[in-house]
Order: sequence, then C-alpha cells, then structure tokens
Amino acid sequence: MELNKFIDELFKRGKQEGLSDMEVYYIDSDSFEVNIYNQEVDKYNVNRNKGISLRAIYDGRLGYAYSEKFDEEDIDF
Repeated sequence: MELNKFIDELFKRGKQEGLSDMEVYYIDSDSFEVNIYNQEVDKYNVNRNKGISLRAIYDGRLGYAYSEKFDEEDIDF
C-alpha cells in the first residue's frame, strides 16, 4: 500500500476506534558497508530499514504500535 494512503487510513481507523492526539513517525534508511583486506573485498553488507510507528491517546492513556509492513491488514494491529 502507498505510504500516504496507509497513513490516511491509519488515522481514519484510529479515530473510529476512539484514539486521539495521533502521531505517526516514519523511517526509511539505506546503509552500505564494505571491508577491504589486502586490497580485496573481505565482506560487505547492504541494509534497508523502513518502519512506521503510531503513538496515540486512548481512554486517557498513551499507547504505541510499530510495524515494518504497510499492508491494510496491519492497520488493524
């Protein structure tokens, strides 16, 4: 699911469930690491991190959820 559509649906569903003061935090990062030994590649790592978290108030209490997937069924989580 496209990110902006996912966030819109997340806020919509949260409001229906009684959440207030909702806040979304999104991270998307790439990293690359290479080690050279005796002028040859010894090892390398390629990583991609992405995730989304929701923080909201429910019944006067703060709650938090995090996911690395952006599928519609994850909104219910």
